[in-house]
Amino acid sequence: MKAGRYGVAGNPVGHSLSPWLHSGFSRRTQCPMLYAAYEVERGGFADFARGFFAGGGRGLNVTVPFKEDALDFADGASAFALRARAANVLVLRDGGGIFACNTDGAGLVRDIRHNLGVEIFGRRVLLVGAGGAARAAALAFAEQRPSLLHIAARKIKAAEDLAELAGISHLRSCPPPTPPIKDGGGEKRKIKGAENLAELAAQGFPPPTPPLGVGGGLI
Repeated sequence: MKAGRYGVAGNPVGHSLSPWLHSGFSRRTQCPMLYAAYEVERGGFADFARGFFAGGGRGLNVTVPFKEDALDFADGASAFALRARAANVLVLRDGGGIFACNTDGAGLVRDIRHNLGVEIFGRRVLLVGAGGAARAAALAFAEQRPSLLHIAARKIKAAEDLAELAGISHLRSCPPPTPPIKDGGGEKRKIKGAENLAELAAQGFPPPTPPLGVGGGLI
């Protein structure tokens, strides 16, 4: 059996465990697969994807910042990907054409419920971010009917748009925090409001109180 060509595209993408995971899957299932990580230039996703599939690619995982681009590139898409306005999987159909899916939300909910053993129904949920993956997560969380979905985003408008997409009607805003933290050299510095929320997460700091709370009666 000829090995199929697959991969993950993003920027950055060097941290991705997808090549390791899919190589293991290939060995365990004896399904020949060539899987690689591709760091794509920002603004160049469509050209990359076109060349990837023209060169024999069968399927592509897509990570930040190209999930919206992936949906735009596809010839068709699942209902969930269309609702989330983002895709993290592109598949070459047997009859031709590229189909887009979004498994971010379903995968996250399944991991929480089945692997961690935590039910989301009736719980208070904090969601940090409002991008493509967060849209999928918000929709998937809403389907599980939590008692409250709290959204923290760098831009209040993005959180408001996400709340509307998930069908949440009750909004309340909080002033952004400026807690002192220590950087790698031990120097204290101030966090300038919500703009640094993603920076804190990337550096391994616990996120501060979210700048925007979005509560909804989803029961």
